This record gives sequence, structure tokens and C-alpha cells, in this order.
Amino acid sequence: MSMSDRWRELLSDYLDGELSDAVRQELEIHLLDCAECRATLDGLAAVVEAAGRLEPRQPPRDVWAGIAARIAAERTHEGNVSGAPSDFVSRLRHRLSRPQIAAAWMPVTAFVSFAIRYRPSIPQVAAAAVVVALLSAGTTWFLLTGGTQRAPLAAGTG
Repeated sequence: MSMSDRWRELLSDYLDGELSDAVRQELEIHLLDCAECRATLDGLAAVVEAAGRLEPRQPPRDVWAGIAARIAAERTHEGNVSGAPSDFVSRLRHRLSRPQIAAAWMPVTAFVSFAIRYRPSIPQVAAAAVVVALLSAGTTWFLLTGGTQRAPLAAGTG
């Protein structure tokens, strides 16, 4: 954490008048020399001022019903112990045909067959697992996008 970060973390408390006198005085001395912290403080002050000008509004009466339904849905999804497919799996099933799902699993099947037949060493299994993961992910991506989208390039690659 740089010195500016240390002071920047105190700016909101400074605006709210919640700093001790000693810390407030140190911050004010720092603000004399740090244009970045002064700019951040000015931005925070503008937000506080704009928020102070807002009219208080009551939320719609029916807003809680929607919030409660979302919370219940998330809890149901998180606690999915019934064996029912997750939302992700359900979406995949609706987007992929059975032959496409079989094609995505082919690298896994090949890996298991290889491991049973040749009894490879641990490093060979690890290398094969990486290859299988990449092939399965690539195949799934290709099937989901229909091969029409380009894969995103990793950062730093041309």
C-alpha cells in the first residue's frame, strides 16, 4: 500500500468529520502536497453534495416481493441437493443436441480408455489430463458458439 492509498482510504471519513484531530491534521498536511488525493476528495465531495440534493423517495410497495423471490431462487439454486440439474447444465442441455454433447465428451472417453489400456505414469496422466481438459473445453465452446465466434486472445498475444 503506498502512502497515497493510506490517505485515500481516510477521505470519506474526513468528509464525514469522523477522524480524530491528529489524523485530520496529518491528512490536511498531506492534501497540500498530493494533487491526486485532492482530486479524489473533490470528487467524493461532489458525490456527497449531489446525493444531498436528491429528494427522498419511497420504493414501490411491491419491490420486496421481487427481492424475496430472487433470494429464494438463489437459495434453492445454492442448496441444490435434490439431484436436479443446475441452471448451467440445464442451459447446456437446451443449447446442445445429444450428438454435440457426445462429441464434447469424446476426449474424456479417449483419456479413460488410454489410462485403462496403457497404465501410464503420473506425469503422463497429468499431461493427458491437461490435453483432455483443453480439448473438451474447446469442443464445448465450438459447439456452443456454432464455430462462428473467434476465441478471445490471451493478454499479451498478438
